[in-house]
Amino acid sequence: MSRLSLFVLIAAMVAACTPSAPRLVVQSDIARPGAVLVYSRAELAAAGLAVSAPQASVYLQGPDGAFLPSQLDDLDGDGAWDELAFQVDLPVGELALSVVTEAPASVTFPVKTDIHLGVSAERNHIYEEVAQADRAPENTPQVKPPFYQMEGPAWENDVIAFRSYFDRRNGKDIFGKLVPDLVADTLGIRGNYHAMDPSWGMDVLKVGNSLGAGALALMVNDSLIRLGETRTHSFRKLVEGPVRSIMELMYAGWQVGDQTLAVQERIEIRAGEPGYHNTVTLSGFSGTAELVSGIVNLHSEEVYSIDPEGGWSGIATHAQQSENNDYLGMALLTPRLAATGMAPEEAPEAPEGMDPAVTQTYWASTRVAPGEVAQFYFLAAWEASDAKWADQTAFLNLAAAEAVWLGHRPSLRME
Repeated sequence: MSRLSLFVLIAAMVAACTPSAPRLVVQSDIARPGAVLVYSRAELAAAGLAVSAPQASVYLQGPDGAFLPSQLDDLDGDGAWDELAFQVDLPVGELALSVVTEAPASVTFPVKTDIHLGVSAERNHIYEEVAQADRAPENTPQVKPPFYQMEGPAWENDVIAFRSYFDRRNGKDIFGKLVPDLVADTLGIRGNYHAMDPSWGMDVLKVGNSLGAGALALMVNDSLIRLGETRTHSFRKLVEGPVRSIMELMYAGWQVGDQTLAVQERIEIRAGEPGYHNTVTLSGFSGTAELVSGIVNLHSEEVYSIDPEGGWSGIATHAQQSENNDYLGMALLTPRLAATGMAPEEAPEAPEGMDPAVTQTYWASTRVAPGEVAQFYFLAAWEASDAKWADQTAFLNLAAAEAVWLGHRPSLRME
């Protein structure tokens, strides 16, 4: 036998004796390019992927051997990761992914999500990024220069960005993007983000006294009570990574009638998605409450129902309603829709020190018990980001597809 033949034989024997990496099989009824999937440690264990060490690493490789963008997230701060998030081109049917516990040092993933809050105690446009903050009592709405960069925390991915006013308004706003680059940390320092900037985009939404891009309220005796002034209001960045970023907004001392409520918003943005997830917990009341979120309707004359079979449901608008006077579509989805409606166009001016009434809003609600989790998903698509979003049918199809995806949970098993 030649030396070459002997070498080939030995190599084949070694390969046959080398155990292959275990494989995680994802089963999906929906094809979704760039899908972000999130599974808890318990869900992975139930599928047969037992990871006993609290800080053990897990990496996934696609059929071509490429490492999938992924992250392991410790959500409760105990030093052990709680959830695995990864991004993959998901086909209909089964997709087998190799599971390994180490990756070469050269393996890095592009960062496609971000959370940002900048603070300028001197109000001099010099901002220091912080990972957590209690709202400063001296921070009042629309005082210039702002205490907080962009007037509050922002969350962003490679498609779109949002912000929340870190004051008694608690409104939510949209930054339309022209580029996939993460830009939130540069906004509000110089220039005017209300005007189109061809290098990145602009603030595309006028919020006014509406619920803007998914802000919260309660329905009480047929009246909308906005989440306004509270005794305390705080921000905390939980996770920031290539696949997703998560932050919390916490409110205590929200006085609604004779009840003092507390609210926690857990806001999550995922790579490649046109919107953000908001998981809301409300406490301090008895019975059930009707929790409301909404979409501003300053420049839209019609609201559309989104209700695909097997998916989440909600409302959508599509009109020339951006601050750039071009087309902007917005949708609000929830898994347990209770009711929909429209706030009045005008309301009497609120007395000094009182929160203004909610106006010019299409709203959707869900009923919750104390401590029960409510879920909303808000999405938007801007014509300047992609010309196809000028087409109403294209946007409503996007909203329906997102609603179907939100109602679908790909299953896992090990082989």
